[in-house]
Amino acid sequence: MSAITSAEIVVDGFEDEEGNEVDFEITITRSEFNDLIKASVDGTIEMIKTILTRNSLGSKDIQFTLMVGGSTYIPYVRQRAEEILQIPANCEIDPTTAVAVGAAYYAATKQKEISKSDKQQKKSAISIKASYNKASKEKDELFAARVTGETENLFYKIVRQDGGFDSGLKKLSERISEDLPLVENAFNFFSLSVYDSLNNVIETDIEPIGINSGFGISGQPLPEDICLEVDDYDNPGHTRLVLIFQRNTILPTKRTVTFPINKTIIKGSEDNDIRINILQGSHLALPEANKSIGFIGISGKNLKRDISKGSDIEITITLSESQDLTVAAYLNMADQEFKETFNPKERHTPVDLLKEQVEDLSEKLEEEIEQATEKEDYETASALSKLKKKWKLWLRKLRN
Repeated sequence: MSAITSAEIVVDGFEDEEGNEVDFEITITRSEFNDLIKASVDGTIEMIKTILTRNSLGSKDIQFTLMVGGSTYIPYVRQRAEEILQIPANCEIDPTTAVAVGAAYYAATKQKEISKSDKQQKKSAISIKASYNKASKEKDELFAARVTGETENLFYKIVRQDGGFDSGLKKLSERISEDLPLVENAFNFFSLSVYDSLNNVIETDIEPIGINSGFGISGQPLPEDICLEVDDYDNPGHTRLVLIFQRNTILPTKRTVTFPINKTIIKGSEDNDIRINILQGSHLALPEANKSIGFIGISGKNLKRDISKGSDIEITITLSESQDLTVAAYLNMADQEFKETFNPKERHTPVDLLKEQVEDLSEKLEEEIEQATEKEDYETASALSKLKKKWKLWLRKLRN
């Protein structure tokens, strides 16, 4: 309910204790949902206040509150935290990815625990100290080891985990070396085993051999969908979203899409223009519910010649690892390209477009008030009416 004020839940497909079919609908408003989670949210905020007090810190000492965890997607959570703590909420990172990254950082600080029984066994076994590069761009990597202990009548064998390499049994000596063939762009794991003359395995203290062969760690995942706003031909006068990059796409990334122009644009005119609006947010939401992160407007004044309806526009959208957005629009008929780069920390939306979006939202607000009144949901209708008054104030400021 981040984008709408209420949601209907349909419950069906099962029976009650008496064998009767269950089939009913529940309408939950945003205010009801907020009331349900209020106690939990306030409890967490009180815990934060306690930590700040304990460390003699005030709201002015904290630059921002970083929102981490899926529940911080809820607008009420962000709003309530800012309201009580008086600290700005930072929502620039993906809350769910942050949890995974944090868990990985924490895991990296923990040492592997070896039980006492394992230590006792390894103390009495042959000791092998290995030396090799753990990251390599070569096809083969040299493995060398020094063996401490009695090696007479003992043999060793090195096997790659996928079965693609087997050194065969070789006589064990105080120093051994082997060229290990690597699978490109993968983590290669090998095991070194020591055997006696009867082919029994002898305990050693060597860990599995792991070599990274040219496998780079991927860039950060995209925190939200990236969409392009286009005309909705099924609903004339309205627009819809086309998914360009799905959430969790690994950056950097690039995509080119082609669309027909739906109107003729005369060179030098100002009446008609082409609007390329890139939005961040769910591709299933309404365009006005998402954040505009890049906008290019092409009018007749920018054209070398007239553009006919139905001619193609080729749009190339590139996202860098730091989420810098580059949009390039190529008009085939005019043989012209318009290109701009946008910074994720800034919003680039023309004032005229913002005015149009505010007016559209005002109309939809009227519709939702009427729908809530018809359903006798007076609480929602009242809340929307208050919001309507705020809209009117904003509209006056924009017009001035």
